[in-house]
Amino acid sequence: MLTDYLDKQGIQYGYASKNGSVRGYNYSNGKTESVKLAPQDVVISMYQPKSTLVKVLFEPNTALEDSLTYDITSWSLPYAYNLQAYAVKGRVDASTDKPASTAPAAITIDKPYAYLARWNSLQDLKFMTDLMEQNVKVRMSEKAFEINGSTYEPGTLIITRTGNERLGNKFDTAVRELSAKHNVELGATSTGFVSSGSDFGSGSVRYLKMPKVAVMSGEGVSPYGFGEVWHFFEQQLEYPVTVLNTAYFSRVPLEEFDVLILPTGSYADVLTEATLEKVQSWVRGGGKLIAMESAAGFLAGKKGFELQKKEESKEDDKDKKDDPYEKLRTYADREREAISGEVQGSIFRVELDNTHPLAFGYGNNYFALIRSSNAFNYLKDGWNVGVLKKDNYATGFVGEGAREKLEDALIIGTQPMGRGEVVYLADNPLFRGFWQGGKLLFGNAVFVVGQ
Repeated sequence: MLTDYLDKQGIQYGYASKNGSVRGYNYSNGKTESVKLAPQDVVISMYQPKSTLVKVLFEPNTALEDSLTYDITSWSLPYAYNLQAYAVKGRVDASTDKPASTAPAAITIDKPYAYLARWNSLQDLKFMTDLMEQNVKVRMSEKAFEINGSTYEPGTLIITRTGNERLGNKFDTAVRELSAKHNVELGATSTGFVSSGSDFGSGSVRYLKMPKVAVMSGEGVSPYGFGEVWHFFEQQLEYPVTVLNTAYFSRVPLEEFDVLILPTGSYADVLTEATLEKVQSWVRGGGKLIAMESAAGFLAGKKGFELQKKEESKEDDKDKKDDPYEKLRTYADREREAISGEVQGSIFRVELDNTHPLAFGYGNNYFALIRSSNAFNYLKDGWNVGVLKKDNYATGFVGEGAREKLEDALIIGTQPMGRGEVVYLADNPLFRGFWQGGKLLFGNAVFVVGQ
């Protein structure tokens, strides 16, 4: 996906021509350390006509002339694509010839017991939804396992012949053709018994249901927030989604849907006490509610919802009350003082519990683009899947007050409610459609959590 983007921008790149070792700035941890080069590594040189654009797109630490700005202040592509990357000062020998990709071992089993596909990217999500739309039943493993000498992480798709017998030969054709279409590497096995981990018949291997998804739109809902969700389903995933307008939402039969998405917006007028109780009843019956950004903030503190806003400490309040000159401010400094509590689209390293289905396919960290200082306390009765701890800031402008508020805060979490789930997304993993690293996480929220 990154190289496709570079091609569209006319940015030249190549591939490391040999193994080696250099010193480089590690985007993941902000440290300068030794980097091992391998022949398949992508090398983007600054010695090219579009070097200025490369610097803008890859600069790890944004330099601002003034913190008073109207837009995001960090967008470095290694963070946006959630890729392991290094900034190296010296030249790296590279070839423009794309190395021959390591082709997956040919599937020699004519009629496998099951096909296996790792869960790592948006392409894997597209593969799964395409299979579902062709009525292929798909399972997912909640635990790591080893089979035929290969290790598979939690989230691995297990597509068994059992349960798909009605498809006959179309089963193998559909799985193999769709894996080629989406460039997904397939494994195959003649047995459901694993070398280590849980066998395919265990309770940790579950069928994934093809959910009926609805998204809120209309008065009070951010057009940008709605558009990002709509574009994800209609244009990127090509998966059906129903748009519900706030004007008639109270009359919608929610039992017709499995997932309801609330993009960022103002919900006070549409989710009245009675309507919110209706939504909660639907969730308790097995529905899944996904609240994004300010929609999560609206639910915070409401009856039945475990989410709580993170407030300033009492010690901070005491210090302010003890300062008799606090209100003596200069009019000309009003804008600059106001941004001390704001976040201007800054990147933070979110620490993940990747044993939870919401974080399947990720490592221990996910880089999030945070655009609000509205932070939440850790859930007491729920799962704190993605959190900010101290020193998790990566790059971009963050006001002093906002940075303190974003320490020890919940960013991604889930709350069981009856037979259903509420998913809280304090940041927007679909921001402007370019935050590629968050798309699998959003896919997990829709298709995996609660299954």
